Amino acid sequence: MNNFTYLLGAGASIEKVPVVAQFADALSKLLEQIKGHEPGEEYINPDLPSVKESKKRIEDDLQWLIENCNNHASVDTFAKKLYSRGDILEYLKLKSLLNEFFILQQKIQGVDRRYDLFFADIIQGDWNQEPSDRLPSNINILSWNYDNQIEYSIADFFSVNGPQNMDSILQTNLESNFDTDRFGLVKINGSAGGYYSKEEVRVTDKINYRVKGNLTSNHLSQLLLESIIRYGSFQNRLEKFIEQSPQDQLPLAFTSSLHFSWENNQWTKEASDRAREVCSITDYLIIIGYSFPSFNKTVDRKLLDDMHSLQKVIIQSPHPRPIRDKILSYRGDINRANILEVNTVDEFHVPINLLDD
Repeated sequence: MNNFTYLLGAGASIEKVPVVAQFADALSKLLEQIKGHEPGEEYINPDLPSVKESKKRIEDDLQWLIENCNNHASVDTFAKKLYSRGDILEYLKLKSLLNEFFILQQKIQGVDRRYDLFFADIIQGDWNQEPSDRLPSNINILSWNYDNQIEYSIADFFSVNGPQNMDSILQTNLESNFDTDRFGLVKINGSAGGYYSKEEVRVTDKINYRVKGNLTSNHLSQLLLESIIRYGSFQNRLEKFIEQSPQDQLPLAFTSSLHFSWENNQWTKEASDRAREVCSITDYLIIIGYSFPSFNKTVDRKLLDDMHSLQKVIIQSPHPRPIRDKILSYRGDINRANILEVNTVDEFHVPINLLDD
């Protein structure tokens, strides 16, 4: 049986999640929505900042991120700069803001329809079978994206919800065993959706994967309020921790479930190990919406080098030729005749022999 690996970049979610060039504008739109939100009746919790205080904080911090997105090639570039110079507090603030942005963006916008088309094509079996048994065991997905588009689509197909159920289908929990003989999803940069505490427990936002798109004004208002409170709570807990602990402990003590591949922690290491394990059994590589940016070249080169049994590369992009050239610069031993370029992007490419075995 041939093993198929999908490598996804931002273009795979472009219908619902902004790419680099659109990012500052999307953040600005979110800022305006939060500014226009009226929290209503205040709640009192002595351990948390008020909604008014949290709202002011997230507004100010979003404005800070927008300005820096406009002054840098990408938000990833700005993040790398903060990390490299040891501005850990601002680095954690950036990650927390991205976390809130991706949660809200997807709950408001919904799912890129191409994910639904893809899973409709590959899901097999009957409704009463276990979801994990209905996904082809010879497919793995490596994603550079922070979004939860795959999870949202899967939730609709199988009527499931929550991180534990999603892990049983997609093997997304980095603290569980990963089986390459099952369908699996590896998020190289982690995933938007929550925060981890010092005790390695997700402490906020038990993701509701069933909430997506076509929101009423009341529902939108509730989502904005949840985001405001969640962000304020995280920043408040962070400040309290700072008072008691050295700054160099912060990356381990407080982090979002969204990571960057350059971080040196247990989650990025596990994600990297899983990605390389998937690559080691890859026969067919299907690249969708990913341009192999120089920013990721160290990781990308390792992943391609690990594909010892690679037979064919399929590039799906409106402009596949530069991607082909980048791949050949990393792996000169690949025969150009074994690279297929697909420039139609209305649905994800599924090789005709994928489900033959």
